[in-house]
Amino acid sequence: MAEPREHRGRGQPSGVEGGCGCRHAVRASAGAVSTLLPTLDHVLAVTRGRWAMLAAAGRYAVPSVRGNAFGPVSGRTVLRLDPERLTVVHESCPGESTLSFEATTAHTSHRVLARTAVDRLVLDGLARPDAFDGSPACAAAAPAPHWRAGDQLAQLDAGLAGEGRERRRALTDDDAPLARRFDDRLVPEILEHLCATGVPIGVAVFAPGVVQLETGVVHATSADESGTLTTRVGDATLRVALPAVRDGLLVTTHGPHGPTSALELHDDDGDVVAMLGQFGLVHPEVHRMWAHLTASLPAAERG
Repeated sequence: MAEPREHRGRGQPSGVEGGCGCRHAVRASAGAVSTLLPTLDHVLAVTRGRWAMLAAAGRYAVPSVRGNAFGPVSGRTVLRLDPERLTVVHESCPGESTLSFEATTAHTSHRVLARTAVDRLVLDGLARPDAFDGSPACAAAAPAPHWRAGDQLAQLDAGLAGEGRERRRALTDDDAPLARRFDDRLVPEILEHLCATGVPIGVAVFAPGVVQLETGVVHATSADESGTLTTRVGDATLRVALPAVRDGLLVTTHGPHGPTSALELHDDDGDVVAMLGQFGLVHPEVHRMWAHLTASLPAAERG
C-alpha cells in the first residue's frame, strides 16, 4: 500500500479487544443472526475497520442489508450488512459472551459484547445447533442502484461494497467531477465546531461487509500525538487514525430533504474509512446548518 502524504505518520485506532475462551461458528447466516440484535437489551456494539473504530453502548435498531431500505433511529445503533461477505462466531468465557461478524478475509468487522446476564444467555443460546430452527428468513441483499445515479443510501452501499479507487477516481474526475476535495486536516476543527454549536451529526465507520452508523450531539473531541482522533457522539465513541486518510471528499447526493452533503474520508486504496453527514430524516434547521457548514469548507490544496 502506498505511503500517505509525507507530513503524516501511521496510526492505528485503539479499541475494544476480544478473545478469552471457547469459540463456536454459528450455523445461521449473518443476515439471520442480525435480525435478533434488536432483542438485546444493553450491549456494546463495535465496528472496526483498518483505520477507524466506532463503539456504542445501548440497543440496536433493526439492521438492514445492502440494497434495501433503512431508517436510522436516533439513540440506537444502526447496522447495515453485506451478509454474503460475513460469517458469525460466538465466543464465551466466565462472565462474558460475544458475537463476532467476521469477513472472509478473517477480519472481525463487527463485535457484540453482552453487558447483562440476560443478554449473555441470549448470545450463548445462538451457539446451539437448533437456535434458528423455524426463524423467519432475513431479507437478501438486493441489487443496489449504482452510486453514480443513486441517492445518499447508494453512496453508503458503495462504501459498504468497497468500490475503492475506481469510485474515487470518478468522483474527482477533472472533466466532470461528482464531488470536490476538501482539506481533511480540518476534520478536528469541524467536529469542534459541531460540539460548540450543538448541531447533531451522523457518523459511519466501514469494515468489510459492515457499516455502523450512530447519530447524536458531539460531546467532546480530541487528537493524540499519533494523530488518532477520538470523538464522543451521542452514546458512541468514534476513533479515526487521521494519518492514514489520503483524501477528504465532499459528496452531494439526493436525500430526504433534497441535496445532502456527506464528508467522506478515504484511505490510500480509495476505500471509505469513515463518513460524516446527516442520514435519513433530520430537523430542517439541522439540514440547513449542515449545508451551510459543508459549503463553507475550503478546497484541498492540490499536489
